[in-house]
Order: sequence, then structure tokens, then C-alpha cells
Amino acid sequence: AGLRQAEIELALQGQNLRSTLRWSSQRAGELQAQAHTTLAWPGNDWRQAQWPASAPLAAQISAQLPELGVWSVLAPPGWRVKGTLAAQVQVAGTRSDPRWHGSLSAEQFALRSVLDGVDLQDGQLQATLDGQQLRIDRLQLKGGNGSAARILGRSGNRTPAPQDGGLLTASGLVQWQLPGADAAPRIDMQLQAQAEHLQLQVRADRQLSVSGQLQARLHERQFTLRGQLRTDRATLILPDGSAPQLGSDVYVRTPQAQPASPPPAPGPTLQAALPPDIDIGLDLGDDFALQGHGITTRLTGALRISANAASGGQPRVSGEVRTDAGRYRAWGQALDVESGLIRFAGPYDNPQLDILALRPNISVRAGVQVTGSAQAPRVTLYSDPEL
Repeated sequence: AGLRQAEIELALQGQNLRSTLRWSSQRAGELQAQAHTTLAWPGNDWRQAQWPASAPLAAQISAQLPELGVWSVLAPPGWRVKGTLAAQVQVAGTRSDPRWHGSLSAEQFALRSVLDGVDLQDGQLQATLDGQQLRIDRLQLKGGNGSAARILGRSGNRTPAPQDGGLLTASGLVQWQLPGADAAPRIDMQLQAQAEHLQLQVRADRQLSVSGQLQARLHERQFTLRGQLRTDRATLILPDGSAPQLGSDVYVRTPQAQPASPPPAPGPTLQAALPPDIDIGLDLGDDFALQGHGITTRLTGALRISANAASGGQPRVSGEVRTDAGRYRAWGQALDVESGLIRFAGPYDNPQLDILALRPNISVRAGVQVTGSAQAPRVTLYSDPEL
């Protein structure tokens, strides 16, 4: 940390207690705090000293953290943060009912994970403490612009990768109530966010930029998330090693259903008091390109992502996704996807499939038809007229 000074001073005179904290370091910032309160001495015995709930409390806190990156050790593996943080806070009221006043500000805030392709930068935060609430006056983050991912060809991206990372702005209010004799602890939150061509993914094989609005709320232990997003542009490049290949002598038959193996014993989890209530609409736009597993295509359509108490808090997806100018390479052939429809009506990982890919430039319509579900697809050879 490059420690220069670390000092704590306590002064007691009668029932009055004063404390002073001084911290100065090169990397972990500077902190100065002064506080004053009173203690109670039942029977004038200092060994039974108490800090009554009604004891007056007054404090002043000043903090400057020039390098937020020093706290990256507390972030999940692979994640990095940086920026500067400053705070000027005054505390008044009593021990059981402290009232906070002051301001918080952050500059050049950034959040990055190379593995996940997240690169949010040039962040700014302006927040105000007032009583028992924190008002977020302005929160702004810019998206990364490090990805040039693009799928070429008539089935790929319509536009080149954007040079501008876009913008995310947000504001909101956080309120809390400390536990008391006649009240339980409580925290409420309201947050509104607006994305404008925000690049959420900037990997070499993955690019995603979105626009839209989100509203988040926490009230009476219930978290609610609403929003409508639209994909401005997306590039998803998956490994191509799984495109199927036929051997010289192959027999294909429908496999018999196997008994499902028992699920693993669940480990310890941390659950919210109430299942989250989520309802978000997602429009894929007209430039969502996918390549991999033998297919190159654009995807269009609209989905709705939801989760609530009826679903046990598990995410569910509804809607339809269609292929646009798709090409499928398999068994040594290049097939045109004449019709491709993926229907979601429940769990996100098991949509219904209705895909027909035909061999081009021949007199007979012949190819492959895929039906069933993603977890149990049925793949059959197709021809018209029947052969």
C-alpha cells in the first residue's frame, strides 16, 4: 500500500468520547475521520460502560482513493477495476438513528474482464448522502471498442464493427432503515438505466452492442427488473470443430431413451428472501450474425426473458427466432437454410426446432430437416419429391 501514516487516537473525558483516525498511503489512498459520542456508566463502574442507543453521534469523514485498482484482489478471478474515489461525509443524529450527509464521486472508473469480453471504461459517479438515503445523481460508463469481430459473406454481418463503444447512463435512489426496537432493518432501491449503442462484448470472437432501457427496484424484499432492449449489432463465432461428418459406412437409428441420471446433490447457496420478478424484452435487430457448428446465418426475432415466483425464480424465455440467409456446411455439402425457426416457450436451454436446409443448384429439393427440441433433436434426410 505504500503506507506513510496510520494513527488512531481515543480521548475520554467523563462520559464524552472523541476519536480521530488518520491514514495515508501511496496506493490505498488517504482517510481522515473525527467522531464524538457519549458513553454511560451504570453505578460509576467503567467496566460496565455502555453505548446507549440514544447517545448523540457526530462525525466527519474525508476519503480520497487515487487507485481503485488496489481493490481488484477482492474482485472475482479475471476481473479488474480502476479509477479514483473521493468522499466527504458528515454524520449526525444518534447511534440508533444516524443521519448521513455528504457526497461521493468517482472518476475514470473502469471494469474489465478479458475472459468474459467485458470492457467498461471512463466511468463517472456523482452521488449524494442525505439522511438515510443515497441518491445517485449520475452514473456513466462507456463501452469498450477493442473488438473488430465480423462475419463476412451474404449470411454474415451487414455492417463493420463499431468504432464507438456507446454509453450507459443511470440514476436512482437507495434508502435504508437500521434495526430498531419497533422496526426491522430494511433497504429499498430504485434504479433507471439507459443504454445507447453500448458494447457489452468486445472479444475477438464475440461482439455485442445494445440499446434500450432498464428499471430495477427492490422493495419489501422483492427485486423487480423491467426493460426493453434491442441488439444494434452482434457477432458470435463458435468453434467449428463440431460440424458433423459421415463415415464411409454409417447406419443411423433413433436412440432409445436412456434413464436420466440423478442430479448431483445441491451445494450451499445464498438465496434472496423472495424470488426475483424479471420481465425483459429483447429484439435481436437486423444485424445479429452467428457462425459455428457448421452454420453461418443472421438471426432475427424477439424474445421475452422472465422469472418470477411461479417459475421458482428460474429464467424462462418465450418468443421466436428465425434464420436469415443461413448457410449450413455438413457431410461435405454446403446447404442453404431455406427455413429456420427456433421457438422458445419455457426453459431457455430447450427451445423447439424447425429447420430445413437444402442443397442448392440441383433439380431435386434435397437436404436435411431438423425438428424436435434442442435437447432431443430429430435429424432426418429430406427430399421433394420423396426419394
